[in-house]
Amino acid sequence: MEAARFVTSLPQPIVLVGHLDTDGLCATAIMARALERLSIEHSVKIVPQISTVFLKKLSGGASYIFLDGGSTHLKSLSELFAEPVLIIDHHAPGGEPAEKHFLLNPLLDKLDGSREICTATISYLLAKELDVANGDVAHLAVVGTIGDAHEKGGVIGPNKEALDEALSSGSVSIMMAPRFFGVFSKPLTKLLASSHDLKVPGITKDYHGSRRLLQELGIPERDGTNKRTYA
Repeated sequence: MEAARFVTSLPQPIVLVGHLDTDGLCATAIMARALERLSIEHSVKIVPQISTVFLKKLSGGASYIFLDGGSTHLKSLSELFAEPVLIIDHHAPGGEPAEKHFLLNPLLDKLDGSREICTATISYLLAKELDVANGDVAHLAVVGTIGDAHEKGGVIGPNKEALDEALSSGSVSIMMAPRFFGVFSKPLTKLLASSHDLKVPGITKDYHGSRRLLQELGIPERDGTNKRTYA
C-alpha cells in the first residue's frame, strides 16, 4: 500500500495528532502501536478539534500524522507544513492536499465514511499493511466503529472486516444489551432517562421517572458525596 510506504519514509520523530473522540482515540492508539512495532520514534497529541489556530501553534522539527481530522483543513496544512504530512480521516475533504502531503480518505475510493469505514478502521488496515502482527488490535477498530455509531443498521464494509477479525481472535464478543453512553460519567438517573435503546414508559426521557425507579428499588442516588453512576 502506498500509504504504508509513505509512513515508513517519514522523517523521525513523528507526532500523532488525534481527535478527542472514541474513533480518533482508537485510530491514534492503533497507529501508535504500529509505529512502536517498527521502532519508529513518535509521540501523541490529542486535541478536541483541529483548527487553523491550532495548526499554527504546532512546533516544527517533526513529521505529523493527523487522525480523524485534517481533511477539512487541507489548505491550511498546505500553507503551514512544507514537510510531508499524512492525513488519515473519513470526513469529506475540503480541497486537495499539497504535493508532499498524503490524504488517506475512503471517500476518494467511493467508500461511505459515515457507514462503511471509520478512521479507526482505516488506521487498522494501514497498520496491518505495515506489519501483519497489528491484526491483534482489531478490537480497537470495532470500538471506533461503535463510537461513531457506524453499527446502526448492521456493521458493513471494511468495518465488518475488522469486526470479523476481532471476533475470530476472541478480542471481542457479541451480546444483546441496551447501549448506554456515559456509563462512567453520567449520573445513573440521567443515564436511564437518556438511553436510546431502552424504551420504558415513564423512565425513557423522564428524569423524574428514572429517579422514582431508583427510589423504589432502594438504590441511593448518591455514592457518598458523588452522584451514583452505572460503572
